[in-house]
Amino acid sequence: MKIVCAHCQAEGKPGILGEIEPQDDPTITYSICPEHRLRVEAEAQVATTTPREEEQQEDQPKGRRFDRVPIALPVTGWAPQYIGTALEGKACYVGAGGLMLEFPVEIVKGSFLRVVLQATQGPVEVEGEIVWTTFHDGIVRHGLSFLEPKGPDFVDLVAGEKP
Repeated sequence: MKIVCAHCQAEGKPGILGEIEPQDDPTITYSICPEHRLRVEAEAQVATTTPREEEQQEDQPKGRRFDRVPIALPVTGWAPQYIGTALEGKACYVGAGGLMLEFPVEIVKGSFLRVVLQATQGPVEVEGEIVWTTFHDGIVRHGLSFLEPKGPDFVDLVAGEKP
């Protein structure tokens, strides 16, 4: 049985790390080479390090054009990098200019995202661009900027402040 580094193989390299018994078994088992292990550990260290508040907000605009309202709504999103996969997450803030969303995975900054919010009045579908991301307690927060600002009725609808 051959042992192959999954990361090397994904990069188009052979990545053969060795063989184990039974050697006549054509099955491949996957591991990680020392080089990729260092990379993964470094990425994990960055992901689990809690940056200072000003570092978390560095990609976010300094002044806000729109007020934000805290919410806690389930959301389903579809991003180009996760073709055919519905991402389940949560909307934490809404404003006329966008949403702050939490997903278990990172959506690439600059990606367009379509989301359906499960508001109390029913599902609300919106689209926008991911303009910032940050890690927080094992969750990836995303700033979604709407393509066009929404009116106050939209915020009220999503936040459940008016029927």
